[in-house]
This record gives sequence, structure tokens and C-alpha cells, in this order.
Amino acid sequence: MYFADRRRRVPLPALLAAILIPAVSPGREAPAAGPTVEKLLEVCDRGFAHGNTGLDAAMCEWYAAPCACRAHAADARTEHWCVPDNETIDDTVRRVVARLHRYGNPAAAADAAVAQILAEIYPCPIGRGK
Repeated sequence: MYFADRRRRVPLPALLAAILIPAVSPGREAPAAGPTVEKLLEVCDRGFAHGNTGLDAAMCEWYAAPCACRAHAADARTEHWCVPDNETIDDTVRRVVARLHRYGNPAAAADAAVAQILAEIYPCPIGRGK
């Protein structure tokens, strides 16, 4: 098989092996499941610069304002937060991103940092969570 410019295609299994084998080799740390704080801020800043539209804005919202439907949300070890019903998602995202800009560890996993920030900004009343 060839691309339109007549270069050879790499067979899919060979491509997957080249990508995955180094990532799961013994002695190597598994790659992060999501972005770091630094990468999330880059995405969010680009989304804000484009008027909160497009893929960057959607990705920013997904990570900066996670909902209870996310897979890790049911994990009892994660932080809990309760965003007021009258707050818009845009307001929540902007507040979280502002706090992320002051977060001390840009290499930290964004999902953990966001959960911590949301729990600080929006603490739950006793007996409620997320």
C-alpha cells in the first residue's frame, strides 16, 4: 500500500509495536493517562484566545470542569466537590484555570490538581460529594 505521494505505508501492527513496546518496557514508568498541569494550561489558554470555541476549549472544559460521569469520579480516594447549581461551566473553568496558573507543580497530573482545586473552591456540605 502507498500514500498518495507514493511513500510506503508502515503496517499497522508494526507501527503499534514501535509505539507501545517502549512505553511498557520493564523499568519504565507508564505514560500519564491525561495531560500535565502545564499542558492543560497551554490548551486552555489557546481555547480562551479563540473565544472559548473549538477543540482546545472543549478539551479545557473536559479536564478543568469534570463531571461525576467521568470514570475516576466514583473512586473513593479522589477529592470531592460540589459546584453550586447557579454557577456556569465557563465560570468554573475560568476559576480552576486561574488557580492552575498558580499551582506549584506544572509537571503534576492535571486531573489530580483539578480535583484538589475544585475541592478547595467548592467544598461539599457533609454527606454530599461531587
